[in-house]
Amino acid sequence: MKISRRSTLSAMSVVAGAIATGLPAFAQAAVRDRQVMAFYYGWYGTLAGSGTPLHWPAQDGQPSPTPIFDHPLSGPYDSHDPDVIHRHAQQLKDAGVTVIIVSWWGIGSFTDQSLALLMDAMHAQGIKVTVYFEPGTETTSQAAATEAMTYLVRRHGDHPAWFKVGGRSALFVYEVSWKRRLPPMQWRAAADAVMQAGLPRPLLIGDLNPRYGTFPEIAPAFDGLHTYVMAPYVTGLSPTEIGAYTDKNYPKWKAAAGSGIYCATVIPGFDDTNAPGRPQPRPVVARNGTGTFDALWRAAIKTNPNWVLITSFNEWHEGSEIEPSQEYGDTFIKRNRYWSDRFLGKS
Repeated sequence: MKISRRSTLSAMSVVAGAIATGLPAFAQAAVRDRQVMAFYYGWYGTLAGSGTPLHWPAQDGQPSPTPIFDHPLSGPYDSHDPDVIHRHAQQLKDAGVTVIIVSWWGIGSFTDQSLALLMDAMHAQGIKVTVYFEPGTETTSQAAATEAMTYLVRRHGDHPAWFKVGGRSALFVYEVSWKRRLPPMQWRAAADAVMQAGLPRPLLIGDLNPRYGTFPEIAPAFDGLHTYVMAPYVTGLSPTEIGAYTDKNYPKWKAAAGSGIYCATVIPGFDDTNAPGRPQPRPVVARNGTGTFDALWRAAIKTNPNWVLITSFNEWHEGSEIEPSQEYGDTFIKRNRYWSDRFLGKS
């Protein structure tokens, strides 16, 4: 679709404002290049594919400890299957997603193998790829984090699908990886060590949890902030109440990012009551048709974030997926495209 003159002038004014206020170069680049990102899970396996029903309910008598909430329209699939990867790439493009943030559990892991398989297929659809550091071995020490970042930058940094901002790899860090494993400033030191080894210093986008007052602890350590889990803040709320809550709090969260990159998160809904071992009661966010999704998208756009994050494309255990499902068809693919086009100035 044709970009309107009004959208173009608006984007130019945003960039001019960023430069005038002395934002860091990476933040200026993020302002220029809005993104619609989706958290992506490449951890699914089947007996016919990888040989194990990873992250799916029981298959052919084989147990799985990870039941799902909703159900893929295609049925259980294998994240290493090229046909699945190409289907996902097309669906992500149809949804207006520009970057996927791939759950990554360390060098040589199942998700590391998935990451390598994703690159060419995503590039063919014009989609960029980066990772979400989750609790693997790389989160246990500063040296391990440096090794992991160095590995990722050297292995994928020259691929045209790898996501960079101003020539620097932008990597996401889940809250569990810093709060329970490696302290925030050690993540920063690890990124500095990558630079000292002669590589561009990665940009680290840290996960914050406003319920626990983590802003002062996390903001100085990272180059930007995001929130993965929105459910606790909007559990039980109607779309109107969600709009009121986010209109009040998204601006505060943006302010906490300071001169760094700010990400606004939207979810279609959330329900992980089927997931074992999680403390009860669980936060449950009803989809309300597309009402919840619409309310969050509307509030996100109001705050003029650098990036909008979708939680998630395919986290089936938490009922937060927009991937086509037996329950909703492709409703949320289409709805995400509607909002993505508005955020990116394409309509």
